[in-house]
Amino acid sequence: MVYLNTLQIRNLLTINETFKKSKFITYIWKINNKDELKQFLELYKNKAATHNCYAYKYGYSKQDYGYFNDKEPNGVSGEALLNIINKKNITNIAILVVRYYGGVKLGKGNLQKAYCSGATKLLSNIELKKVQLMYKLKLRYDLKDSKSISNFLFKISGESNTIFEYKDSYVISIIIIKTKELLKEINFKIEILSETLDYF
Repeated sequence: MVYLNTLQIRNLLTINETFKKSKFITYIWKINNKDELKQFLELYKNKAATHNCYAYKYGYSKQDYGYFNDKEPNGVSGEALLNIINKKNITNIAILVVRYYGGVKLGKGNLQKAYCSGATKLLSNIELKKVQLMYKLKLRYDLKDSKSISNFLFKISGESNTIFEYKDSYVISIIIIKTKELLKEINFKIEILSETLDYF
């Protein structure tokens, strides 16, 4: 089964650190799309800083991701931040590190550690929400069978993932389940009107 992780909280996460007189400010925010990424960067990038490096990923079945090194050496800043995101299998996240150069060169190894330190600390201290690749199904069945079918749908989908809409002679239900094979256990006629495979 395929899983992804997302941030549970909507609050900004931030930490200030200093490495050999260079100041690094790390910001982490939950984003859902390109517009929210742009808003995040406009709020927290600082033109007075030496470098503004970031990485991001958003989306579920179809993901958009990227990074920006802002003239830092390859692999030590934005790219290294994206590696953190990928290793933790997180989506809908943006990480920005603002650096103010302190006059002492760090070298590539120490520079990467400095850029990754804040994000690693922040992400290790929060709880991530796990989302799973599942089927969202829209079903139709006869009203006379609704009691038995509804009870079964609650059992396989859960009350919070099941919606019912009652008509004159039939019922429309929307459910979220791991596999369509579960529907084979129902001994009544059910029509699948639509299906979507996505993360829930």
